[in-house]
Amino acid sequence: MPASGLAGSTGAGGYGLRPGTIFSKPPVPISVIFHYDCLTHSEPALRMRIDAVGVERVVLGTDWPFDMGIDWPVSWVLSLTSLTQREKEAIFWKDLEQLLGI
Repeated sequence: MPASGLAGSTGAGGYGLRPGTIFSKPPVPISVIFHYDCLTHSEPALRMRIDAVGVERVVLGTDWPFDMGIDWPVSWVLSLTSLTQREKEAIFWKDLEQLLGI
């Protein structure tokens, strides 16, 4: 999926194209509504996700209880060379604290 697909909008097709549309506000980008799982099984895919929606929208995820090939997601994220230490900390705990308001 192209990065534009990850950071698209929630709809309101045609907003602002002609007078009299029923929408009073522009569509909200999906990237400010959702949080995303980091477990992409591919470093380039995770890098694309972070670049598309921002690291502040990406949290640690697992496929537990299903065996999807990555037994230790923390170790997998730690091994990724394209992520900075700040990005890893955001994925591991800072984003979740922000999401939960703790």
